[in-house]
Amino acid sequence: MRPILYRWLPAAVAIILLASCGGTEPTTPTVQTSTVRLYNGLTPGKSARVTIAGKPYGSTVQSGGRGPSQQIDAFSEPVEFAIDAGQTTQVYAKATATFPVGTRTSLVTFPGTSIFEPKWYPDTVVVVRDTGSPLAGKARMRVINATDGGTFSLGDLGVYVDEVRKFSITDLPIRSISKWLPVDPGEHQLRVVREWQIPYEAATRGINFIEGGSYTLFLSGTLNLGDTWAFQAKLFTDNDLDAPVDLLIPPDVGSFQIVNAVTGIRSIDVKIDGKIVPTMAQVPFPNATGYIDLDLGTHALEVLTNGTPLVTNVRTVATLRSRKTMFVSGTLVPPNIVGIELAEPERAPNVGKAYIRVVNLCPDSPLLDVALQKDSAESIPDAFRSLEFREVSSVSGGQSQFLALTPGTHTVVVYRAGTKDVILPGVDVQLKPGEVRTLWIGGLLSKIALHSVQHAK
Repeated sequence: MRPILYRWLPAAVAIILLASCGGTEPTTPTVQTSTVRLYNGLTPGKSARVTIAGKPYGSTVQSGGRGPSQQIDAFSEPVEFAIDAGQTTQVYAKATATFPVGTRTSLVTFPGTSIFEPKWYPDTVVVVRDTGSPLAGKARMRVINATDGGTFSLGDLGVYVDEVRKFSITDLPIRSISKWLPVDPGEHQLRVVREWQIPYEAATRGINFIEGGSYTLFLSGTLNLGDTWAFQAKLFTDNDLDAPVDLLIPPDVGSFQIVNAVTGIRSIDVKIDGKIVPTMAQVPFPNATGYIDLDLGTHALEVLTNGTPLVTNVRTVATLRSRKTMFVSGTLVPPNIVGIELAEPERAPNVGKAYIRVVNLCPDSPLLDVALQKDSAESIPDAFRSLEFREVSSVSGGQSQFLALTPGTHTVVVYRAGTKDVILPGVDVQLKPGEVRTLWIGGLLSKIALHSVQHAK
């Protein structure tokens, strides 16, 4: 059904009437009554209550929460209603709408923007008719995106059930309610992923979806760094007796690891902020340490072997959910050891694809072309041509270093650039859906080899 736009009464803001679907309520409305419930997406400190035709219903609902179903008098003609702070003298929004006999309605409030934003939006409310039921043998879910993005209205959140993206960023603009989508019953990992720039997981939790159940994922708060309004992700069922499930919010840290790509050195130790990190001690060639969490901010790094410094006066900056790998490469003789820090996504942008980048870390190699063979066909992606020592592949048309590939077995062959002179014979690489990996070419030319670091799986 197309949205029906209502005009606000004085001092009110826009209201949208959306046709939607809701699951079975715990109480069926009786004759001459209707049922409403309130989702409060307003900023912290703004507890909200529903008042219809001057009559308040229920107690106030905290920011990020949902109130219980309330039976109200039915109104077949438009009637004034308000969202207030628990007292009629402090109204956040008011409008007119109908509440026909026997209908179930959700009222969803969305936050306004700061008066300091270039474009100002007031607090708003959306009226949603909750009708229908899940498909036979299925559960269903919708998403309310009440997050605050300032004036950025597109949104940057996707919602996944296991590795399947159910709602994309185009489905979830700021201040919106999605349509209902079917979900298979049973245990699933529900994930909210911020998909802007480098993707990261904003919230996750294992959920047991019940056949015939209707679920609303309510997102509120902000993911903007430095904002005191904490991001929340709560999953509600349509049964008021069920407590909401809070999705787990990962800590505000960055992830960091180091790879020993130094030719001729048996192992390295890594100091961060002056201290040896236990999981980064005695790291043999060509291993990776695995990721550790770093507090947000700048950190000093030092790489040593047998107590002798190899790399000093290096800094890494951990930003919110950043994911970085430093490749320590070069040779001890002649002295040429450098740390190269690269960033990677926490998740594959498309879980049906595998993503790889290539780095040439062979100190005495010529320019290299890296070819991929699959099903008897061979290609050399433009991003993998003429790689010099310490050069990283770069995919044309964007800032990504990673090339998306069809999962399966790919054979990697390394040639002298511009020729068919084989530098490294074919190496089979098995790529799985959703994997993000770096393939790096290391060792001296006489013992050149292909190595791999996995970033996401």
